[in-house]
Amino acid sequence: MSLNVSKCKVMSFTRKPSISEFSYSINHSILSTATQYRYLGVILTPNLSWSDHIRAISANASKSLGYLRCNLKTAPSSIRKLSYLTLVRIKYSQIILLNTGSPSTRICLFDLVSPSKILN
Repeated sequence: MSLNVSKCKVMSFTRKPSISEFSYSINHSILSTATQYRYLGVILTPNLSWSDHIRAISANASKSLGYLRCNLKTAPSSIRKLSYLTLVRIKYSQIILLNTGSPSTRICLFDLVSPSKILN
């Protein structure tokens, strides 16, 4: 089995402010260092923070909400509610499952995309 060196990245995980730099190579090719990496849908960062992952999910949910607002203006309320629960609310529940921040922060995240924004 051979590795594709152009697809390989190096990332050191630590919460220390200064990161030790090491050079890793495969077949005499030095691997590039990554500041963030998406693996199985999760964005990993060297400081093990969830903030980039939460930001990406939030942006995706906001795009879905905007799409629903534009395209379901005249749809029945039941269709709008089902669409909201299927496309938007489920994405924000992923953020809540990460259990980051205080409970007030989690409540504010749900307020950002409350059902009233799409159902009214």
